[in-house]
Amino acid sequence: MKYNTYLGVCSGLNRMEFRRLRIPPLATWLALAALFVVPGLIIAAESALHFSGSALDGPFQLYNALRRIAAGFRPGIDFQFFHGIGVPYAHYWLFRALGGRFQDAEMARQLIAAVVFPTSLFIFFRAFAHSWTRSAFLTAATIATIHALKLLPLLFALNSMVGLRSTLPSLLPVVLYRAERRATRVFGIGVMLGLSMFMSTEQGLAAMGAFVIVSVLTLIRRSDRARELADAAITVIVGLATLFVALTSVGGVRGAMGALRYNFKLVPMDQYWFFGAPPNPFIPSWTGGVGMLVATPAIGLALALGVVAVVVYVRRWWRVPETTSVRRETALTFLALYGVLSCTSLLGAFIPAYSETCWRVVISLAALELLGWADSREAIAVAPEMIPRAATVAALLVIAWVVVANRSFRSVIFRMVPHFVAQHVFSHHRFEVTGIWPETLAMDDSVIRAHATPQNAPPKIWSTYAGWLEARAGVFHPSFDYIIHPLGPENRRAYLDTFRATRPDLVQTVRPRYSVYELWVENANWDLYRELLHSYVIAAETPWSFFWERRVDSASALRSLGGGVPPQGMSEIPLPVVPADGTSRVTVLQVDLTYEVHNPLQWLPVIGPMPRYLVSVEGGWTPMPISLDPYLSSSRFPIFAKPGQTPVLHVQPFSLLPGVSIVLRSIEVSIVPIDPRNAVWLQDLGARYGF
Repeated sequence: MKYNTYLGVCSGLNRMEFRRLRIPPLATWLALAALFVVPGLIIAAESALHFSGSALDGPFQLYNALRRIAAGFRPGIDFQFFHGIGVPYAHYWLFRALGGRFQDAEMARQLIAAVVFPTSLFIFFRAFAHSWTRSAFLTAATIATIHALKLLPLLFALNSMVGLRSTLPSLLPVVLYRAERRATRVFGIGVMLGLSMFMSTEQGLAAMGAFVIVSVLTLIRRSDRARELADAAITVIVGLATLFVALTSVGGVRGAMGALRYNFKLVPMDQYWFFGAPPNPFIPSWTGGVGMLVATPAIGLALALGVVAVVVYVRRWWRVPETTSVRRETALTFLALYGVLSCTSLLGAFIPAYSETCWRVVISLAALELLGWADSREAIAVAPEMIPRAATVAALLVIAWVVVANRSFRSVIFRMVPHFVAQHVFSHHRFEVTGIWPETLAMDDSVIRAHATPQNAPPKIWSTYAGWLEARAGVFHPSFDYIIHPLGPENRRAYLDTFRATRPDLVQTVRPRYSVYELWVENANWDLYRELLHSYVIAAETPWSFFWERRVDSASALRSLGGGVPPQGMSEIPLPVVPADGTSRVTVLQVDLTYEVHNPLQWLPVIGPMPRYLVSVEGGWTPMPISLDPYLSSSRFPIFAKPGQTPVLHVQPFSLLPGVSIVLRSIEVSIVPIDPRNAVWLQDLGARYGF
């Protein structure tokens, strides 16, 4: 009896001690969420402080826009932003607060991405889990899962900044669910839709599409259709008005119209034939698309799970009674639809980054479902501040897996975090460049000095990818900062006309060895590169670029190899035997092709411009097919071949739409002479593609 009493006393003391020392559940899950969020912030800061990023796209695409805003340029008139004009304005405040330099733009880009994504997750879960503890739990579990699946574009500021651009559509269900009053809900959803399109064209359109589908289903399901139709119409009107007001607030009415035309007309027009062409993979046919989905699990699984989620939530929403819970199911149905519709860009380029938003939606919904299943599995009621055992075990297993099995994550914890604290918190080490940049910046300074005017002003500069060179020289690019952004025939023609009128002293292009996309750029903009080969010579090079200076001697003219009219219905065109050009073991040919495309469904929104018309080369050294502009009737592009070869052009349409065809009208072939001083350009191409 005494022994049992002794055990009972000890047991009671232990329980009291445990309760006294126990860490509250909220603090526990916040700490586990911080285990991922804090290293993410340190990775972001380290990436900005030790810059070794790409010379293309992400870092300088944003910096160019921020520079232009700071200098008073008008968005929609003087410059455009490909992803959505709201993106640079979301970063501008921090960019200016930090100092307005490139490193400040990069710090703003990195930190905002690292903060916004986990914060938006927490807000979303707080709305649907009704508990701070459960919100922290779901946030920690979701971020751990994203780390485990290595969905890095959601977590960090990579090229597309998809984590930031998908934030507003992912938070729209919060308004749909938690807004009690009808007027508040209608106005709030409309504002969110408008701001979503302001921040991101394709993400905003996916959100609008999901809302329209949910509204149509509601009209079918509900009896008071007049009120539901009025609510949906007012919401869409508020959304469009919000978008226009947001655009007008930064660019005026003219700027708003210019941004609307660029982001909502020209970008979709060129999404397929231009951006969705080799080297980017695309879906060539329905059967080919199925095979690509199976061969690319990162895309195929996301789409499959997204479609399953849509079916599950639509079915559940359809059966739920007309109570307050219907708003919850409506909100989650919207989110599932948005996740699937966000994958529409896969019709343009079949790359995993375009499935990241769907993964975000699927993982968030799965986290809510896991918690709901664990709640129902518990034998006793679970308090809001407690997490069911089954859900706790599942989350801890995922977190443990990331910490133990993810070598990159362990490196951040045990190497990068101590380095950041020692070097940047206590020693106050500042910004530095690594990788290609020390050599690049030194060469930039040397070239600018060598080509400065007698008054020591910088030369007239033209870069196919403008960035740090222009910023350090204190100038702006005379046209679009990136050669891939003058979209539509008029803008491309204006880009070339501005180049010719500017007559730049110095032209910077990308080395083919640095980017596989450079040959794609050259194929699509051959008129500009032909001008370079004719009127400029390469004067210097950096690890990623060539500098061309205007030549003072005369250049050799093109030499015609002939041409003619292909026979009716012919899709294969044999070219003449390739002669030597006398300066290289590879001859550069220029092909002028006229054609007529037929696409009876081109008028359809989103999918109408989908067909591609590709020219592949057999019997030459041209490594990738050339995509023909369907909005023109002629194209000019290069072909690389060895003397003595007889190249054959194969022209073929690829489409998921019926009735698509192309008819060839004429062809002209010429030899492009290559100055020995420009042979390094051809050698760089050969080093990249093995010729």
